[in-house]
Amino acid sequence: MKAVTNHTAKLKIAVVDLETTGPHFDQGDQIIQIGACIIEDGQLKHEYSMLLNPERSIPLTIQKLTGIEQEQADQAPKWESVASLWYERLKDCLFVAHNLKFDLTFMQAAFAKAGYEFKPQALDTVILAKVLVGHASGFNLLELSKYYGIAFEDAHDAIEDARVTAVILNQLAGEVLKLSNQKLRDLAPLVRLLPGETEHFFQAAECYRWDCQIYLEHEEPIKRRTPSPLAASTGVLADRLIETFHKWPRLWIEPSDFPLSPQVIEAVIGQMMQDGRNVLLVVPHNYQLLQWQHLIREAASVFAEEGLIIRKPSNYLHLQAFNQLLALNFTKLNQTEQISLASTIVWLTHTQTGDFTELNADIQIKFMFDKYCHARDFNGPHTFYERALDRVQSQKIVLMNQWDYGAFGQKEERALLYAQDRVVMLYDMAEMFDTMTQQQSVLLPLSQFFTQIRRYLDQYYNDLAFQQQLPNLGRRLNRLLDSLNQLLETAGLYLQETYSKESAYRGYHERYLSLEADLHADFASMLSRLFEEIDGLGRIHQIQEFLPDLLDDLHLWQKLAKQIQALPSKNFWKVSGEHMNAQFYRVSLHCNPLIFKDTQLNTLREPHSILCISLGDSYLLRQRGVDALIQKDELHFIRLHQSAPHQPLDIQVPLSYIGEAFQTPVDDANAMAQFINDEREQLQEQIVIICNNLTSIETIYQALLRHETLLVNDTILAQGVSGSLNKVRRRSMEGKRQILILHRTSFKNSWWPYRQQATSVLLQKLPFKSPDEPLVQAMQKLSSGERTFEVFDDILLPNMMQNFKELLNQLLYSFQAEDFFLFDERVYTKAYATRFRKDMQAWASFRTDQAFDYTNTQGDR
Repeated sequence: MKAVTNHTAKLKIAVVDLETTGPHFDQGDQIIQIGACIIEDGQLKHEYSMLLNPERSIPLTIQKLTGIEQEQADQAPKWESVASLWYERLKDCLFVAHNLKFDLTFMQAAFAKAGYEFKPQALDTVILAKVLVGHASGFNLLELSKYYGIAFEDAHDAIEDARVTAVILNQLAGEVLKLSNQKLRDLAPLVRLLPGETEHFFQAAECYRWDCQIYLEHEEPIKRRTPSPLAASTGVLADRLIETFHKWPRLWIEPSDFPLSPQVIEAVIGQMMQDGRNVLLVVPHNYQLLQWQHLIREAASVFAEEGLIIRKPSNYLHLQAFNQLLALNFTKLNQTEQISLASTIVWLTHTQTGDFTELNADIQIKFMFDKYCHARDFNGPHTFYERALDRVQSQKIVLMNQWDYGAFGQKEERALLYAQDRVVMLYDMAEMFDTMTQQQSVLLPLSQFFTQIRRYLDQYYNDLAFQQQLPNLGRRLNRLLDSLNQLLETAGLYLQETYSKESAYRGYHERYLSLEADLHADFASMLSRLFEEIDGLGRIHQIQEFLPDLLDDLHLWQKLAKQIQALPSKNFWKVSGEHMNAQFYRVSLHCNPLIFKDTQLNTLREPHSILCISLGDSYLLRQRGVDALIQKDELHFIRLHQSAPHQPLDIQVPLSYIGEAFQTPVDDANAMAQFINDEREQLQEQIVIICNNLTSIETIYQALLRHETLLVNDTILAQGVSGSLNKVRRRSMEGKRQILILHRTSFKNSWWPYRQQATSVLLQKLPFKSPDEPLVQAMQKLSSGERTFEVFDDILLPNMMQNFKELLNQLLYSFQAEDFFLFDERVYTKAYATRFRKDMQAWASFRTDQAFDYTNTQGDR
């Protein structure tokens, strides 16, 4: 097909989708189904769907995903017998696909094998969606169909996928037609650089519109129910909290048995607003901001507004900085950057806030600001941020995450948040102090420094004039590079001690540096030399003429050095890095506060009215000096007693599948897989497995794959193996009989929309912190000195029990959990088992499938 040049030409479009045996044609994967919708003159003229014989086995996972069984494919025609038919159908069409590279690569390779050259003009609806609806929750067919309200129940059926892609194409063309001529002119130089017929699509969007109303009038897709927090009977507890808060307007409360539920918090907020008080709610994570905004919007009759999310200035688009990006040479940007810039141009036509988090994470415009813009060049007004501050003054409910609250602007800007008799509610104090630790810590990104210096050194040696002007600079940069290399090698050796075959995956590792260790002294000496080299280089002002960015970086590193020198003595060092292929990358040194300084607690002192909510874990906070606020009567601390929010859960411990016979993580994984295989018909259709680390996820996933019955009948989705947590969550919406393997911490820190599907929950292990974690080791070191406590009894065990309660609470809030199984015999065999079961008795009762002699519990931990 010739290139499209006539903007008003009637197009013949083939919207195509393929199902294949796998993603790699060059490794032998083959097409097993083709679906195509042919659109001409604005009408759907033909629909074609055909199964193909791949002449090879179809993996069971693909059979499960597509519903195409091996026997069906074996009876289908071979490609060579139908290639000519498909060539005639597609040869004069503009080829459209969702993720074009995949479908077109397979089609071209298949046609080439049959002797046909297939080089159509083509268009990728994924690229179009990223540019035109960059604020969508995702860009796969399922999420885009939800965005546009398109019924879509047969994902991974080629013809159904092609139909939905065709409807999305029509909707995206409609998005272009809404844009002003000026916006189209702004987009023109960017879309010209994007693949295929993207430019033509923006120039002549009307040519891509077609009569698809029949597909838009289908029944709306099933919407997942989010449980209403106002449905629970929480009035009595909320009234108790309000009454206590009236007595002590600077209050820290901690539930004695159960974490306070969102239902209680919402009832308290509603009561405060009825009393004429405005509220600032501070929560740990961004997903909780959106969750609370959604909950408040749903309860508009109570709150009368949706809640304003306020962030620190860098989270808002700065128009002056954006103009800097628009002045770049677009041809030097990579495709992701070109798409992100174009998407932001479109986003600015409708955003009211300029908040980057409105955009999907795939739109990396914030990263581009950090990469290409310098904050020192922004002299103009920060329009979106100033607009947000103006709205704060008239807003009854303001929402912030803890990081932004701790780092928010100047003192006078924080005062705006506390004005108008506003109550600050800090939810989850343990997370708040974790955030404060991170904000007060100093990070030295050694790998990043090394890469930057090496790049500057290359620039120096490639510029003869620079070498003549500053002949000694190369030697000094080499000395700095040597100092960095010494630190990297030492840090790498130290991290290598954390590496084992059980943790041989790409992941994050960190290690505590003992204050008395010889290695720490070596680090201190090397750091001193490093800072001396940086300080000397920073005084060479002629660098500004040749390498201005180097001077900026040197000033940043000097600032970090001064921060380290200013840190109090009560801190601890750790080294971290990402492990892959027996090497460590992104190696960094961290210096974190161990005991909080008095001045670090000012964010709790400034508000006139503050309600701090601990979830039950103040034991660790007090060890770190936070109790100074209570001892000085700046916060009134009370333990809150409340009745159980639900009947105790029945948690089964299948001792016949676990115990002393299983000594390794592989044994544990095989035992759990065998249990699921044996009991599959008694378990719920959906199984959720919660693991404590990423290694366990992959080990359990591999163990499940060895059971053919599970592989055939269940969709097995593992975080980090099948894809990211978001991908696993998205794919879990596609089917019923499935097994989800999730990481506990990731699950805790994400919003998992409530599923009404009955679920069996399998907990891999009790959620203990590792004794090797740097903070735990630092606390242990501290305990041998001025403070008296026992690390296991006073930190690890209480932390585990609190984490276990919070995990159960979130599982109940996220799934219709019908039964729970815990694969950890320690609830019976360890010395702390009786204490654990007693502490948990209001939450859960434990039973096993075997008789157990409680008198033979072991004394070790």
